[in-house]
Amino acid sequence: MKLVGFNGSLSAASNTYKGVNAVLRYCQEQGEEAVLFDIRETPLPLFHPEKREERMDEHVYRFSSLLDEADGIVLGSPEYHNMMGGSFKNAMEWVGSKQFKNKPVALISATGGASSMTTLGAMQTMIRSLHGWIVPVLGSIPGHTEFKPNGEFREPSMQLRFMNIGAELTSMAKLLKQKRMDWEPPGGL
Repeated sequence: MKLVGFNGSLSAASNTYKGVNAVLRYCQEQGEEAVLFDIRETPLPLFHPEKREERMDEHVYRFSSLLDEADGIVLGSPEYHNMMGGSFKNAMEWVGSKQFKNKPVALISATGGASSMTTLGAMQTMIRSLHGWIVPVLGSIPGHTEFKPNGEFREPSMQLRFMNIGAELTSMAKLLKQKRMDWEPPGGL
């Protein structure tokens, strides 16, 4: 089973990145294949609907291909002005329901304040419109959150929460992988 994480934060010290990585690390420890697409290392061009084909580059193909192959997805966005970050939203313009339909999606958001629930709510709306299945436990990372050098959360309850996100993502991915094979005829719809 393949789980793909996407870090949509450009920040060098990104808590979003750390949260996505915490979920993927848990999944790897459970024996699952986990791959991270980090927008800091692999930037995507600005999406333009009329110039979509000419603006596609190898990074866009890699991003969409990884999501095509994914059995489960972890999406991470920073919260800016109570909304998803621009680089995250731009990346999501390059993909669609083909990448998300009937796949579980774990949502992570980091904020400078106490909670990023507004961003997580917007992300839920986006994933529902793409026909993805949202993992019930959401990952809100407050601005005061501290991490150990190995990337784990210093606060045990936060570490446990992100392990639970990974456990739910893995369970849902196994269930929905079989269901997708039952629901979707060969060659797609």
